[in-house]
Amino acid sequence: MDSSIPFSRLALIGVGYIGGSAVLAARRAGLIGSVTGYDVDPQAGPLARARGVVDEMADSAEAAAAGASLVLLAAPVQSLAGLVRRIAGRLAPMATVIDVGSVKQPVVLEADAALPGGRFVGCHPMAGAEHMGVGAADPEIFAGRVCFLCPSDRTNADAARAAALFWQGLGCQVAS
Repeated sequence: MDSSIPFSRLALIGVGYIGGSAVLAARRAGLIGSVTGYDVDPQAGPLARARGVVDEMADSAEAAAAGASLVLLAAPVQSLAGLVRRIAGRLAPMATVIDVGSVKQPVVLEADAALPGGRFVGCHPMAGAEHMGVGAADPEIFAGRVCFLCPSDRTNADAARAAALFWQGLGCQVAS
């Protein structure tokens, strides 16, 4: 893998509109290498592959997250805390985990309890529209938008930098 790529392997958990848009923008910016996706909807995979969002689909969130340098949680917000618990034991030691959920406190509290080394950074990109599904993914939705980073007191400084690099690479103005 090219060492100039900041994130050699990204896991996209929740292969839909926002996650798909983020991956397409990250690919265009040269931020990511391979992408492994996971979604509870088995129909999301073929379309995500056809659109160039994922290189492969995993059969579980845990399998998708294994070995990833960056994990993007783009599933419904009510599922994020459970997903963090599920993937915790499969993460690479220096993996950064970010999300796109609009609700932060429960997810950040759960991530702080479940993930070693403060590798979670809550994120809230102020982007998107009334679209659903990976078929509507649009790499332009982040350009010029604000993304709020919501690190906790336990967030590792390297993870916070990685999250900022990712969102800035997508064209976002990062705010804390």
